[in-house]
Amino acid sequence: MSTSTQNIDQVSTEIKSSKPTWQDIEKAIVDIVKAGVYYKKPKDSKFMQNYKKRYTELHQAEDPDTYILTNAKKIYPNEDKYIEMKRQYQEWYRSELKILQAIVKLNNLYYQLAKDHFATNEEIEEEADDFLNS
Repeated sequence: MSTSTQNIDQVSTEIKSSKPTWQDIEKAIVDIVKAGVYYKKPKDSKFMQNYKKRYTELHQAEDPDTYILTNAKKIYPNEDKYIEMKRQYQEWYRSELKILQAIVKLNNLYYQLAKDHFATNEEIEEEADDFLNS
C-alpha cells in the first residue's frame, strides 16, 4: 500500500473515531432544514419550527459541546430508544428521502455522543436498589 493511501486510511479512521462536535450537529440541523425547504415544508410547520428551535438553542448554549452531549443523552438514554426512533423516522419519511437521510445523519451523531453513557445492567440494578432503599 502506498504511503499516501496509508495516510488517507489513517486520517479516515481518526475522523470516524472522534466524537461529533457542536459544529457537526449544527451542520446536520441545517441540512435537515434545507431538506425541508426542498420538499416545500411550510416554515411555520411543527417540523421546520422544531429544527429552527434546535438550531437557536444550540447557538444560545453557554457551552455548546456540553449542551449537545446533554441533549444526546436525553434523546437516546439507551440503544433500544435509538433503534426504535430510527425505525420510526424510516417509516415517517420514507417518501422524503433527503429529509430521511439528513435526520438519520443527525441522529447518528447524537447516538455517537450518547452511546458511551448508556447504563449497564449492573448500574441500573444498583441505582434502582439505591432508590428503593433510600
